[in-house]
Amino acid sequence: MKDQRRAVCPVCFHHCRLDEGQYGRCRARKNINGTVVCDNYGKVTALALDPIEKKPLRHFMPGSLILSVGSYGCNLSCPFCQNHDISMGDKTVTEYREILPFTDAMNVDLKGFTEEYYRKLGGSLEAVKAFVRRAAEGCHVELTTLIVPGENDSEEEMEREAEWIASVDPEAVLHVTRFFPQYKMADRKATDVETVYRLRDVAARYLKNVYTGNC
Repeated sequence: MKDQRRAVCPVCFHHCRLDEGQYGRCRARKNINGTVVCDNYGKVTALALDPIEKKPLRHFMPGSLILSVGSYGCNLSCPFCQNHDISMGDKTVTEYREILPFTDAMNVDLKGFTEEYYRKLGGSLEAVKAFVRRAAEGCHVELTTLIVPGENDSEEEMEREAEWIASVDPEAVLHVTRFFPQYKMADRKATDVETVYRLRDVAARYLKNVYTGNC
């Protein structure tokens, strides 16, 4: 009976194979009677009315406010997560292709620009690149890269990243942001401000709209 009720989650590229009652790696979807359901549906761990620049979105309705709503669950395992109290909190079945037509603007985290780094975080660089390309066709997209010391802070990696972003859209907006010790990386030092500015300048060789954050 256990094998008969096993289900494969279709939502993200991990395609978790779940036994009855088992959660996927996102900790938000589980197998109930052979069907993958969204366990965090309607459960909010963060709700705030913020300046839109805080998202960050700099080139979409500047000066306005945006309602931010979040719930627990994430399909990555970033040890430096800056929002772990939300995404990993203890306590939708909606895929992206479904919500894009109703989305005006979004900010996408581009964690780094090597497949090795994404595998370390439990993700896929190619999957993120494919999503960014698709999203950019239908709505306003801004990207954010959190610079973690010793992980994704080389000029060479930023140059490859910025060159690829420019190939998608030379007018694209990139936010290069500073890491602060959080979650499982609380023992690390914050990123040097100079490093953030240096990588901003590298990205600016290819992109017209590059901003720094948390500096």
